Amino acid sequence: MGVIMEVDCPEPEGLVTRTVSFSPLSMEKLRGFWNELSKFPTLFNRQINSAEDFITSFISEDSNGKPKANGLIWEVDDVGILYLTDIYPVFQATGHFTFWDGRFRGRELLILKMLEHVFSEFGFHRIVTEVPFYTQPTMGAVERIGFVREGRYRKIARYKDDWWDVAAYSMLREESKAFAKNYDGLTQEDIDQIRTKYADRWTYKQLATKYGLAKAHIAFIVQS
Repeated sequence: MGVIMEVDCPEPEGLVTRTVSFSPLSMEKLRGFWNELSKFPTLFNRQINSAEDFITSFISEDSNGKPKANGLIWEVDDVGILYLTDIYPVFQATGHFTFWDGRFRGRELLILKMLEHVFSEFGFHRIVTEVPFYTQPTMGAVERIGFVREGRYRKIARYKDDWWDVAAYSMLREESKAFAKNYDGLTQEDIDQIRTKYADRWTYKQLATKYGLAKAHIAFIVQS
């Protein structure tokens, strides 16, 4: 696997360096990922109900019967995967983020940096994601990363014998670039001020707005 990046993550055990690697698609790999993902209340899309459906969302046949890739996957050490489906070249893709231990906190900056990579490498205009209301912690993580809620689909996801609403989010390439530019442009004085203001009861949201960052950036600065 090709290493894409290494990112320091302030996890409960301390600062952990996580490695993100590109994962070549194979039937064996995809079945293994499905076995893990199916343990979680994850919304893939409304057409994926089996391992075969999941595999087809990544590998299918073109008009000549040759295999073609419909998705991309990156592994984060042995703790999870980041992946794209529903790819429309240059325009849009759907982003998914799953960690096998169910933890997002401390890893949001990693996801932000992966989004920067995806926008830069593939030239997408938008990355979208959907979060069902039965996974509230995931919704909070997506918003800390900087995704903007565009709306909600009413009673569209079936889970535990009930119908649930799903929140629709997006991030634009220019938003990702602005986050990266503002974060990379922070001086030590800015970082010290952020920590001081947080100690003075400024919220992550207030600080993120002031410095043009995502709340995940503020969390990383405060916690590291």
